[in-house]
Parts: sequence; C-alpha cells; structure tokens
Amino acid sequence: MDSPVPQLREQYFTPRFRVDEFRRRLSRTLSANPIGWLQQYSTSARMVKWGWCLTIIVVEIIFSANYDDLYGAQAGLGLILLLGLTFSATGSFREELETGAFELLLVTPLRERQIIIGRLRGLWQQFLPAILVYGAGSIYLASGWHDQSRAREAWLAFARTATGFCTLPLIGLYFSVLRWNFFAAWLAACAIGLVPAWLGRVFGVGWGSITVLQFGVAFAAALLLERRLKHRGFVQARGKVAALAY
Repeated sequence: MDSPVPQLREQYFTPRFRVDEFRRRLSRTLSANPIGWLQQYSTSARMVKWGWCLTIIVVEIIFSANYDDLYGAQAGLGLILLLGLTFSATGSFREELETGAFELLLVTPLRERQIIIGRLRGLWQQFLPAILVYGAGSIYLASGWHDQSRAREAWLAFARTATGFCTLPLIGLYFSVLRWNFFAAWLAACAIGLVPAWLGRVFGVGWGSITVLQFGVAFAAALLLERRLKHRGFVQARGKVAALAY
C-alpha cells in the first residue's frame, strides 16, 4: 500500500500562487548563494522560517492585555528564538555529512570559508523575518515605557537577542560537523554561546565586555570550523568508525 505522505505533501505544500516569481527567486538564491540555498529550499525549512514569525506574533497578541506579561513574554521569546536558531545551526551540515554530499561540496571550486559564509547567510536569511518581528515588538516596548529603567531593559533584551543572532550560528555550525549525538551537540553549542553571557550578567560584568566575549567565542568557533573543513576531520572520523565496524 502506497504511503499517503507524498500525496499530502503535494496537496498542501505545492506552490499555487505566483509560482513563476517563486521559482525565479529560488533560482536567484541558488545562483548567488548555493550553500545558503541548501538551507532554505525545502518545504520544512520554509515552514520553520514563517512558523517562527507566526509564533512570535501570536504570543505577543495573547500577552498584550497586560504590559508586565508582555514584557516577560518578550524577554522569553528572545531566548526561545536563539535556542531555535542554534538548533537549526547545529543540524545544518548533518544531512550532508550523513549522505556524503558534504565531501562533494569540498571538491567544488568553493573554498571552505565560502561554504561557511554561504551557510551562515542561509541561516540568517531563514531567521531574519522572525528577528525583525521580534525587534519591532522590542522597539515598541522600549519606546512605550514612561519608566526609563523599563525602556532600558527592553533595549538590552533586544541587543542581547541581536548579538546572539550574529554569533550563535557560527558556534552551532562548528558543532554540526562534530560526530556527536545531535542533542549533546546542541546543548554544548547553547552552553558555550549563552552561558558566558548569563554569568556575566549575574556577576555584573558590563554589557560591552559580554558582547566582546560572545563575538570572540564565535570568531574562535569559525576558525576551528574552517580548520576542520580544511583538514577533512569529519572524513577521518567516519573512516575510523567504518574500520572499527569492519
């Protein structure tokens, strides 16, 4: 008996409106950033992209009746959004590694740094609409408070989320090429990307120093990732596993 899944996917997820424009846009993305296109071309990737926007809008509408609840929800949404971004980044290269497609990418004219930048741009583009919706809500909250301390907290919450948006994908990408259990890799990426900033706030470290630390950690992760790709560390690891199994 044939599975109904392909028929359901075709019925509910096949583009029906402005199809030519949609295909042209995908074609332009493929030409400009083929590595990023691999992050965004699938139906599930597009559902993640717009599902985050819908989630943020719905949550803010639900909590908009009380400004205290809304502020708390906004701060929590920023953290959840960063966890989701790190989740996607940590799983980013795993499918290519499992299928062997990643080794084919590395023999193309694209350099290791181009592959990293391309996938990084793909992740940013996937989560950019959600970040913009979240940022609009944060700006509204920051400009609407008569209490200056409330406004400052709203701006800092947005700044923390924006910093994580820039830095966490690089950390997640590094852990995506390690032969770890996925959830262990995700938790490690979250710990390295978020815990130092949290500890800095607990111990009263200035926001500028925390930002420098986060960007420093992300830069170190990018260098380690590039080095791992150059030396094909994941290929060697897979070869060792295969040899042991034999």
